[in-house]
Amino acid sequence: MRAILKAVDDSGAKKVMCIQASKGNKKGARLGETIVASVKEAHSNGKVNKGKVVYSVIVRAAMRN
Repeated sequence: MRAILKAVDDSGAKKVMCIQASKGNKKGARLGETIVASVKEAHSNGKVNKGKVVYSVIVRAAMRN
């Protein structure tokens, strides 16, 4: 996958990189699906640090043609 995504929660992460999408969908993750991601940028006083592997839920997506 290797997509860079914006984090929209209060964990302290700014950007995360998708490592693995859900197992059933081969094209990637859709709204409401869980992904495994690595934190690429984080706030200095946040709960997570850069490099930590986290589980995330997709809550926003842009429409593609």
